Amino acid sequence: MRQPPAPSRRTGLRWFVSRHRRALAATSAAFAVTCGLLALRPSPAPVPAATDRGAGQPPVASPAVSTPRPAPGTVLTTIRLADPGAVAAVHVGERINVLAVTAGDGGAYDAGDSPPAAVIGQHLLVASLPAVHSGDDPGGLVEVAATPAVAAALAGAANARLSVTID
Repeated sequence: MRQPPAPSRRTGLRWFVSRHRRALAATSAAFAVTCGLLALRPSPAPVPAATDRGAGQPPVASPAVSTPRPAPGTVLTTIRLADPGAVAAVHVGERINVLAVTAGDGGAYDAGDSPPAAVIGQHLLVASLPAVHSGDDPGGLVEVAATPAVAAALAGAANARLSVTID
């Protein structure tokens, strides 16, 4: 009499692969096509990180960071705030009001006799926060978009102590 065939050694993973070889081949082909398409896709543009200037220094927008474009009929002008710490509260894209106090005799005021601040510009768009490269001049720079008339008033108030309020 003949002996029955020996039991198959195809167990576990071998059995699974032999039973599902077509499905596994289709899955592998789809994965290979997906990887190929991802490799051919253009890479996204790098996002610049915020500039780290250390503790106590105001944040500065990197030149690579896109700034809001001023509206037609406006110009960009730079103002120097009297308090460099005030620049830390201002962010690119915000609307600000610029206030000026002109120094009288001696340039200092007591709390009781300080003159009122004059509003030089209202609802000005902050375009950028340029870096200050000289250590001689205190104050922080803010670049704003303003009408030519307001820009002229801001330039005329260059000797005044400028401050801002945020809209």
